[in-house]
Amino acid sequence: MPQFYVAPENIRGKAFTLGAAEAAHIVRVCRLRPGETIRIFDGLGKVYRALLSGAAGGSILESLPAPEPSFKINLCFSLLARAGTEALLERCCAAGVDSFQPVVSSRTQETRADWERRSVRFRNIFISACSQSFRPRLPELFAPVRFSEFLSAGCPAVICDFGGMKLPELSRRLGSSEKINLFVGPEGGFTAGEISAALGAGALTFSLGNYVLRAEDAAFAASAALMMGK
Repeated sequence: MPQFYVAPENIRGKAFTLGAAEAAHIVRVCRLRPGETIRIFDGLGKVYRALLSGAAGGSILESLPAPEPSFKINLCFSLLARAGTEALLERCCAAGVDSFQPVVSSRTQETRADWERRSVRFRNIFISACSQSFRPRLPELFAPVRFSEFLSAGCPAVICDFGGMKLPELSRRLGSSEKINLFVGPEGGFTAGEISAALGAGALTFSLGNYVLRAEDAAFAASAALMMGK
């Protein structure tokens, strides 16, 4: 039973109305017809089993369980080129990352200039990833900040680095933490000075193994490992 996004304002009582993009996807890609059953989610944590009455919408049959992870990751990723950023957002959203904080570091490939303009595209990526993974809630995406400004922001910081600890030791050090800021560098990684600053601010370092990963792959691997490890 496929899952589709319906904006909260388009759910009224037991009726729902599909947006144009979702309606087109249902008809042209999924080839669903009136009378078929689907899952819908509002992006705020609610999921329903619903009945299609036509391409434009239908009726809600019942609420469905919508479990969410108790351990939350705020992924602090250094801005990448466009394709890398989009791949990172898609994969890590599906992995369960709670929120995304872009950071500008020494080797950042992209600028902050057009971030707001691209926000609609990024939201659509989240909707697609949540639909595919049956995730009930859309993650939050913050505006870019400088790496140095965010190191001590509110919860434990974990930074991916070759010299870092393995997952079992990291999980032990994090203890009962319910949220972390996970830092993943750009292509080429964070500089030695940035790693030193992170350690000085109390960050823990986490190794993903002996091989070099692309930044977007490292972000996904680290996020998935930490979600499973907790």
